[in-house]
Amino acid sequence: MTHEHSPWRRAVVVEDEENLALRVRDHLVARGLWVQLAPSAGAGVDLIRQVLPDLVILDYKLPDGDARGVLEQLAELSPWPTFVAMSGQAEPLDTFELARLGIHAYLQKPFTPEALDEALRRAREQAVPLVPALRTAVGKMAIHDVEELARGTMVKEALARSGGSRTGAARLLQVSRQLLQHILRGIRD
Repeated sequence: MTHEHSPWRRAVVVEDEENLALRVRDHLVARGLWVQLAPSAGAGVDLIRQVLPDLVILDYKLPDGDARGVLEQLAELSPWPTFVAMSGQAEPLDTFELARLGIHAYLQKPFTPEALDEALRRAREQAVPLVPALRTAVGKMAIHDVEELARGTMVKEALARSGGSRTGAARLLQVSRQLLQHILRGIRD
């Protein structure tokens, strides 16, 4: 990720181990992201809802819950951020469940800065999970809001597939770059 344009602008790191949280924060800040930290599941859910970040780095096991509970509490969040889960304790079945709930990439602790970059690359290339969001929206969101969710998801996916290039994303979406800019302003507001 050192020489690539990041599709993310705002990040939240949910990690109870302060030194690790600070290392991840510094790594992301060095890549141009604005980052805030949360030391627990509850604080993470509140901060994510308040900030609406593009990227969330989420510890699997937290003092007051786990990543699964965080994801379930955020099920109605729109737009859905890119999530990277990290843990030294999760079993393969846990990682499968996290992927089903919307995690884009998984990072095994302890990890190097290069492993974090690799997880971010995998997350950027992973398709945004639209089906879980649509399922939770039924009966809770107006069709207009669902259309906005789908539009936002397609734009995020096109940006991920084009390595953050807005021109490449516009080409993939078969729209003008100007229209893509207009859509992006609506998504980020």
